[in-house]
Amino acid sequence: MTEPAIDASHEEMKKYVHLIANICISDNFLALKEELEAFYQSSKLEQPSVQAFQDALYTILAEEDFGQIDQKSC
Repeated sequence: MTEPAIDASHEEMKKYVHLIANICISDNFLALKEELEAFYQSSKLEQPSVQAFQDALYTILAEEDFGQIDQKSC
């Protein structure tokens, strides 16, 4: 049986999937998502669960990105 073709983009995608999966199961993400969802529901925002998930994920990813930038500048 032949091995699947793995290139740089495949490895990059695996890295992002791993990062996002770890974020989505983290206590920090789950707490933020829950807090945002409650706020969005009380604000009568359309699709509060989806919006809370997206905003929490974006926030954690941005924090990760800023953390990497801070580490590089030191």
